[in-house]
Formats: sequence, C-alpha cells, structure tokens
Amino acid sequence: MDACHRKRNAGRFVVVSCGAIPTGLIESELFGDEKGAFTGAAQRRIGRFEAAQGGTLFLDEVGDLATETQVRLLRVLQERSIERLGSDRVVRLDVRVIAATHVDLEKAVEAGKFREDFYYRLNVVSIAVPPLRERREDIQELAEAFLAKVSGRLEIARASLTEEARNVLVKDSWPGNVRALETRARARNHIGAGLGREARQSGRSIWSAPIPECGRTRSTACRSARASTHRCGAWRDGSSRGR
Repeated sequence: MDACHRKRNAGRFVVVSCGAIPTGLIESELFGDEKGAFTGAAQRRIGRFEAAQGGTLFLDEVGDLATETQVRLLRVLQERSIERLGSDRVVRLDVRVIAATHVDLEKAVEAGKFREDFYYRLNVVSIAVPPLRERREDIQELAEAFLAKVSGRLEIARASLTEEARNVLVKDSWPGNVRALETRARARNHIGAGLGREARQSGRSIWSAPIPECGRTRSTACRSARASTHRCGAWRDGSSRGR
C-alpha cells in the first residue's frame, strides 16, 4: 500500500477498517460531522475522507460494508465530494481510494450481497493477491523483512533464517496468510521463540521446546532480549551469544 501511496505522499495515508466500525457510526467516521449533528457532537469533526485530502484513503475489508453505506460511498466516488453530517456544505475531495477485501466481490454481487454499481465504480484497477501458500517463493523474503522490522523496533540484533527454518516456513500451509507470518516473526523476537513448526514433529507446536544455548523454554519470555541476543531453535541471530 505504501508503494501505491508514494506518488501522493503530500497527503496522508488513512486507513479505515470497514468491518470494525459499527454501521451506525461508519458515516460519521467517513464523512465527519458538524457540532450538534447528533447527541454528543460537541464540536465539528472531520472524517477520514477529509483527513486523506491530497493523499490516499484505504478501505480495508470493503466487502463488509452495509448496503446503505455502499450507496453513500458510490455517490462520493461519482461526485468526488462529501457533506459532513449535519451540514449541506459540499466539500470537494482530492483523494485516491484503495479498497481491499477477503470477500470474492463478483460472487457477492451475484448473490445480491454487494451492490453491482458500487463494485464497478471501485474496480478501476484490480490486483488479485494469491494466498501465501500459492507463492511460497515470497515466504523467506517476507519473513526476513518482518524480522528486520521487529528487531529495529525492539532495538535488538537482526535475526536471520537458518536452512531448517526456511524449510519449515515453506512447508507451512499458512491459513492466516501474510498476517500470520508477521505475527510469528513478532513472537520470535518477543519471546525468543522459533518461527513455524518443525517438520519432524508433524505439525505440532514447538513453543515449549528448549532453546539451545540460553536454555530457556519457548513459552517463557526471554527477559534479556533487549540487552542481548540468543541462538534460538531454527533461528540464527546476527551476533554472539548474549551476556
């Protein structure tokens, strides 16, 4: 998403988790509201569209939107403008809209669960992202990137994958896709645990297996993670054994 936003980086990249916002609040979140528009509206508040002026609005899980919200968004995309709740003043928009969903929208349209006109208004450029299990050649690169990201945030040495770990990762079915891979990378750095499952254990979790050299178990947080690094399971840290 960052790459798509790069050419419009004068503005913000604003994310809306469509499935996480109650239907009764989604329009206020998207379009903003004026003081007194409803009980509790004590002051003017801009919505996500205005917050993304000059930038990008990312509608995550757009397939979860209620039909009435789809109608409102269809008008916004057509007119390139919004009206805050409680106001009749038109606010012109300069916003790129990107949408993503786990739902097969074509099938949802056929089933009457997603508006056809809204689908075609959204579907200007479509990028289908295969599940992780269908692009196993990406797994190692993604895992390394997540490890680098988490290691930088925790201010610890960057870990690298051993051959064993690479084999483990590639053989996993990854029902949770990229998010599951990122979560395991975070877990590895937070608790000094291995990433993935060992093939010899036939898929059983290795969180409770002993960690070589430091002797801790994978179910116990490594308290010295910030001060030092350890060689843990199928992972190899980029520095010597911790103090």
